[in-house]
This record gives sequence, structure tokens and C-alpha cells, in this order.
Amino acid sequence: MSTAFWWLAGGGVLLLLIAVALLVKLNFSEQALVPLASALVIGILTFTITFASSLKGSTEEKVFSTSLVEDTRNRLPAFINPDPANSSISVRASELSSIARSSFSPGTIPEPAMKEEEVAAFNLRLLQYLIVRDLRDRQRIEWGIRQVRTHQGHFVASANVNQAPSLTRPATVQGEPALKLFVGNRFANSPFERMQWENIRLTLPQGSTLIIESDAGGPEKGPASADVMIRRPGFFVLRVSVSPIGGTGAGVVPEGLIVDATERPHFQTHYFLIKVKAEFSRLTAGNRLTEENKQWVRWAIDELEEHFSDKSPL
Repeated sequence: MSTAFWWLAGGGVLLLLIAVALLVKLNFSEQALVPLASALVIGILTFTITFASSLKGSTEEKVFSTSLVEDTRNRLPAFINPDPANSSISVRASELSSIARSSFSPGTIPEPAMKEEEVAAFNLRLLQYLIVRDLRDRQRIEWGIRQVRTHQGHFVASANVNQAPSLTRPATVQGEPALKLFVGNRFANSPFERMQWENIRLTLPQGSTLIIESDAGGPEKGPASADVMIRRPGFFVLRVSVSPIGGTGAGVVPEGLIVDATERPHFQTHYFLIKVKAEFSRLTAGNRLTEENKQWVRWAIDELEEHFSDKSPL
């Protein structure tokens, strides 16, 4: 039905142009050029104004907090076994701990540890890297089954299904080009993470690029931040910004997170604000790929909120 409509519309325009050309040819004179030029200018101007006014940009935005539990004995993210009672926090804590420790040389003596003055920047860069890693991995996993052991000694299982939006001729970030993006970010340089980037690609909408940024902050600039930006010129910009918002004293962990009683006194929690904002250009609002871009960006925002947001247990 749609194809027939456009064929009829195109045929009508063609017939109209033939009629205009015939009239001009039969009555050609210098006087005929003036109204013809005026009609063309007015027609083009009217079309441009009407079409441009129908295009509207849009914005998608979410703000949420995330936590990082620190082991005060070495200032590194605490290792916490995944807990089915609150999987998003415990699984993330386990990932943060694993990636943080793998960034040190194997067999480091004494055990890996951070200096107190380096902790803030270390944690920001760690979360920044995990955000990119999460977007990469979640697009390649359609389903998963997890089996974990509870604190009561029982094994429990859960299944998860994930369907990322399909993309037309997607851009990919993989191998050495991907590792170059993380220059200055130590977490991509471990043998395991390098191997991952060599074999797994990050998929982005067609024409998009990934940009990694960080800001040390200051008295006039505000708190330090670490940003992940995905940009497709003329179409959209998706920015994920992480900044610290405070912490707790020793012995305090996020609500719902279960830890061993003997370990708890050594743990404290840092909180971070994650701002996710996507802006879609007005100029390409009617492009056939814009809706595809929006679906992917919305999926990315929802995925990041699901993985990083601290949600109180039901």
C-alpha cells in the first residue's frame, strides 16, 4: 500500500512538471521567467519551512546511584561472592574486584594494594571501564543460566534472557583499535582483558564512535568524573558520566548485600552518581535509521541502569 502511494505521488509530480515545462516552452519569453523563478523560490522555501518544522529532536535521560564496596585493608574493591538475594549488587562487586586485581602484575608481592590518595581516581576509571565492558558483553549474550551457592549452603539457579536491538551495518570496536581507546586506563591492559578485546567486539550503531574521557575536577569545576561517550555525528550523542557522591564508615555495606560477619568490619562503601543522557539531532529526526538508533540507545540506557543501579531488595 505504501509503495503504491509513493508511485502515484511520484507520477503526479512528474505529470505536473511536464505540464509546467510545456506551458513555459509554448509561451517562453523574458516575462515568463520572473513568475517561474518566483514560483520555484516560493515552492522550495515553503517545502523547506514545512518539512523542517515537522522535525523535532529528542532527549533520553536517567540518573541513578551505584556502589563500590572497598576492603580497607588494601583499598581495593572487596571480593564478594555473588548472592542470589541481590544479584545486581553482588555480581557487580565480584566483577569490580576481579578486574581491579587483574590490573596488577601477577604474583605481586606484597599483595596488591592502593594508596589512599589514589583510590578515588582508581575507582572512577574502574567503573568507566566496566560500563564499556558491560555494553560489549551484554550484546553478545542472548541467554544465560547461573548457579550459585547461598550462605545456607544450598545451590540455587536463575536464568536470564537478553535481546539487544538489531542494527543495520553496525560499527564495531575490537582488537588494537579498542585497546588504544583505553590508553591511560590500566584495566584493559591485563592479559585476560586484552585477550577479551582481541576476540570480542563492541557493537555500536552504524557510523558511531566510542570516546573515553576523564576530568580530575577542581574547586571551580566540581567533582572528578569519568565519561563514556558514543557519538554518531548528525544523529545522536550518548554520554554516560560517573562522579563520586560520598561514602560510609567501616562496617557499612549496601542494603541487601550479605557478607561474612568476620569480613564486614573491614568493608566500607563508596557511592557514585551515574548520569546517562542521549540527545538526538533534529536535523535527522526523519531519517529511516533514527528509530533504529533510538531503540539501541534506549536498550543501552536500560541495561546500564539494570546492571549498575543499586535497587533495594523486594
